[in-house]
Amino acid sequence: MLEEVATYVSDSQQNINVLRGLVQQLRSLVNQENQKCWGKPLGSQSLWEGHVQTIQRIQNIASQIQIREPGPNIRPKLHDLPEECVREIILKLTDYKDLESSASAWSLMAALISEQRVWRELSHYHFTKQQIDVILDKMCLQDTKERHRNWQAIYHALRKMYGVPEELQYAEILAFCRLCRCLFWPSAGHPCIVDQDPDIRQRIREAGNAESIETQPVPPAQFLKYFSL
Repeated sequence: MLEEVATYVSDSQQNINVLRGLVQQLRSLVNQENQKCWGKPLGSQSLWEGHVQTIQRIQNIASQIQIREPGPNIRPKLHDLPEECVREIILKLTDYKDLESSASAWSLMAALISEQRVWRELSHYHFTKQQIDVILDKMCLQDTKERHRNWQAIYHALRKMYGVPEELQYAEILAFCRLCRCLFWPSAGHPCIVDQDPDIRQRIREAGNAESIETQPVPPAQFLKYFSL
């Protein structure tokens, strides 16, 4: 399945950073498994070799991905957009690494990303007011006017102290239905057995589980654990 995901990412040119994160976690899993039993992995040697070959293919796919630029006749390109539009695109980014990469790609984006508004909104997106107030107090900025605050420094201080919730680093992550044991994309939904059979939902209510959380997010790291080597 992971190999199919890698092939899809390569063909669609989307979520490349997510794939590279998965590859790094796969490498970490390989290193951990190699230390399980006197420097060798547990289980069938031939099965393990098959896993390693699959992982190598996934790594090769990820390393060979190159972003294809649109044809010369396709308009508009990013460079053709007004500054206001580029700023709105930047404000949609939720990962500081994407901001830093964008800044190194184009001088206009670098100038826009240096604006305090971008980092202020990123801080408020990832962190609560209480967390921000703690950092402002720590940096002695609580009584400082808004325009005099370095929000980029504030964001990185917040990130180092509280971390960034993994589910907020991606536009969408998989979900797991506790009722029918199904993995699905929240935007697409899934044919849950509870929705197809009202009697099952009634039995759940009678059991007193109606208020329990029916789905839970499955970030990439958790997804990889389902395929533990």
